[in-house]
Amino acid sequence: KVVVEGDQTIEFLAFDLALQLIGCIFVPVEHNCAKDKIQSFIDTTEAKAVIVVKKEEYSINNIYTHEEVFTNSKNNTIELKQDIISDNDICQMLFTTGTTGKEKGIVLTYKNVSATAESVMCGMKMEKDNIELVTSPLNHAHGLRRYYGNMYNGSTVIIQRSIMDIKSFFDNMEKYKVTAIAIVPAALTTLLKLSKNKLSEYSNQIRY
Repeated sequence: KVVVEGDQTIEFLAFDLALQLIGCIFVPVEHNCAKDKIQSFIDTTEAKAVIVVKKEEYSINNIYTHEEVFTNSKNNTIELKQDIISDNDICQMLFTTGTTGKEKGIVLTYKNVSATAESVMCGMKMEKDNIELVTSPLNHAHGLRRYYGNMYNGSTVIIQRSIMDIKSFFDNMEKYKVTAIAIVPAALTTLLKLSKNKLSEYSNQIRY
């Protein structure tokens, strides 16, 4: 298992897929997670490595920053064996936020994740030219499954760092000609309050 601090970046998503591709178990945790909380995830999962945004000391031998991993991987290649993973192998451990008590974890297999991606893709009737703005944190189930669904479909994901940055939100809508928005009800309520009727300007552009 490898604990990875979440971040709304392409690099974070690359770590996600790369770790699973080589047979590791991806354990994402929230961005700016407290040091003692990250240590608790390391202990709970018996992780072999941790990848964090900023360098800190943890009770584990293998500690890396996002930048170190991404920089060091640029000139490296790995020869993958075709049978390194199978459908029923565990590929992820996702944890709840812990806002209502101790964090609860769930294990997911490659088959689980593929089925979820298919469900999102088919359930939303995604078209191949879909361009989806993902506003949810990418370490949580919602953000990840929207990403997986679009990747499985061969379409595009735009990463939104914060729903509170209204200018960035509408800049992304305009620049990338977004056709879909992945947003939870609380975030949608915030968006509508802060932006008034501006979202209606994109009614002919947004499919869902």
